[in-house]
Amino acid sequence: MSLKAGIRVFTLFLTAVLLLAPAFSQRGGTTTGGGFGNLSPVTASGVGSTNWNLSGHVTLEDGVVPTQPVYVESVCSGRVRKEAKIDPKGGFGFRLGVGSGDNIMNADNTAGHAGTGALWSPRECVIRASLAGYISDMVYLVDHDEHHPDLGTIVLHRNGEGSTESATTKNAPKDARKAFDKASQEATARKFEEAAKDYRTAVSLYPRYAEAWCALGQAQTALKQIDEARKSLNAAIEADEKFITPYILLGNLEMAAQNWKAVVDVTGRALKLAPSGYPKMYLMSGMASYQLHDADGAEQSARAGIQIDRQNQAPKLYEVLASVLLVRSDYAGAASQLKTYLSVAPQAEDAAMVRSQIAALEAKAGAAAKQ
Repeated sequence: MSLKAGIRVFTLFLTAVLLLAPAFSQRGGTTTGGGFGNLSPVTASGVGSTNWNLSGHVTLEDGVVPTQPVYVESVCSGRVRKEAKIDPKGGFGFRLGVGSGDNIMNADNTAGHAGTGALWSPRECVIRASLAGYISDMVYLVDHDEHHPDLGTIVLHRNGEGSTESATTKNAPKDARKAFDKASQEATARKFEEAAKDYRTAVSLYPRYAEAWCALGQAQTALKQIDEARKSLNAAIEADEKFITPYILLGNLEMAAQNWKAVVDVTGRALKLAPSGYPKMYLMSGMASYQLHDADGAEQSARAGIQIDRQNQAPKLYEVLASVLLVRSDYAGAASQLKTYLSVAPQAEDAAMVRSQIAALEAKAGAAAKQ
């Protein structure tokens, strides 16, 4: 099968652009892609009506529980909150948005802290662990059911030089921090024009404020100021090249714009910094490489992503790999990858279509074997 024909099949597999990091959603007037749909109900004030009770564990790559203090954080609409500190066995439990930082698991492995609090939309949130020198798995609540609180095991990876925190933040002067905090509150309230203005104030007071440049890019994306958002995210990278978040957001932006070469470039740079923590970056790289008719690059990205995706955060990596194998007329191999996809994502929206594709591929494989 030709690569051009394979791409037509590939588009059947990839029905949406997957987001990698918390971003402003359609309810605010725009989006950086698909993925964060099915938002929870909101009140008249725009605040989510429910909080989720969540639990899980944190380990290092070798399965050992960190001996240093580790906090579990939520990142919701661009705001970071320390939610819980892991217990001596690596467990944690918290009610999303309460964020006292002292929530731990009890003996029954259930949340030991309750309380009240509200978020605009829990489904926009990402959960991660925080430990200096490590990159955390990212758990996307859009992929989880609020009635099943166990998030599984969040793994901290030593590989790479990237960080989810910018080293420049600690040097921000008081006035710049004040402007940043005000802007963050405005962004949470979906007041993006006001937020953008105050983020600009923060970066004018402290031009190397990478976190503020990054947040400004998010606000500009919400305002559909895409060219300006691209400049701001690149400014964040220039200010702190090891700060991983602007790479992720820039990748989302370029993905939504179908700038495939830019996607390959920015994901490649990000994965050099953090090769083990972001399976969805490999997915984006694979998707973009395929659209550029680079089957080898797509396969390399898909296989690398599958290898590190312990939490099955990016099951569509198997669809990318299946598409590459289909281009090479490896019908049995493509069918096998799609079966694996369904095994890790049995409730996927495209599950029925994939089952039909598996049947067709197996029929082709059987016919080829008889020739």
